[in-house]
Amino acid sequence: MPEQIPVFQNISSKFNQEIIIDDRVLEINIAWNSRAEAWYMTITDEDDVTPGIKLVPRWLLLRQYRSYLPNVDGDFIVAKQDVSLGDDITYENLNQGYNLLYLTPEESEQWED
Repeated sequence: MPEQIPVFQNISSKFNQEIIIDDRVLEINIAWNSRAEAWYMTITDEDDVTPGIKLVPRWLLLRQYRSYLPNVDGDFIVAKQDVSLGDDITYENLNQGYNLLYLTPEESEQWED
């Protein structure tokens, strides 16, 4: 079952947090880009860092950035948990109906099928 990553967008439009995934410490930076009207995420481990990844629903976020984080086996996805919401992730609805999830490699493969 996918692991929900806590997101604290109600505190600020930019925040950092450390999470432990597969016994690895990852630093996640999530920031709202008001010009693009979108959330962006940067992930850092002890060796590598991704560029800003736009959070889009129902899309494996590390798919095209795998070379930036070769030590992370799974993937992240933003899933809509509240069916009453629109199709876009907004400033207000991240973690309030759209949730950031971590998928294991097996769950990622199933998602792609």
